[in-house]
Amino acid sequence: IKGSVEFTGSTTSTAGDYLTVAETGSELTFGTGDFMIEFWVHRNNTDNVVYFDWRNVSGNQGARPTLYSFSSELRYFSGSDRITGTDLSANAWNHVVVCRSGTSTKMFVNGNQVGSTYTDSTTYLSPQGSEGIYIGAFAGGDYDLSGFISNFRVVKGTALYTDNFIPPTRE
Repeated sequence: IKGSVEFTGSTTSTAGDYLTVAETGSELTFGTGDFMIEFWVHRNNTDNVVYFDWRNVSGNQGARPTLYSFSSELRYFSGSDRITGTDLSANAWNHVVVCRSGTSTKMFVNGNQVGSTYTDSTTYLSPQGSEGIYIGAFAGGDYDLSGFISNFRVVKGTALYTDNFIPPTRE
């Protein structure tokens, strides 16, 4: 789909069927501050899938944000599942946001809050060394996305959405 990154869901792709962002300093360390993670996703199926994974391959889960779909629920994970909500539609674009403002973390799908507000005083850690962030797959392998992601962005220090909203229609 024009303007997006395609993920085939294949774990055997020689190029690797996911994106990674390595951290070289503390630019992705949220600490106790506000943040937002936002993207558009178009799933080709309803398989279990990881959209982004801040954890590391070696198994140190810690306080790092992860967003995935499992057993027909969209889940926000940080050490454990913190917010669960309605899963994303297959074969359609879905706008997904996780925002923390103060001590309230919320998850939104297509502009509407899903799941409960998580009372969040977590000190979020940075990605582990060169492992960084995985987009479209689980850092430990498997649960690859079959579909497309567009306009993925992370905002440190600001929660742009704190209540229901109309999702953007342009870049």
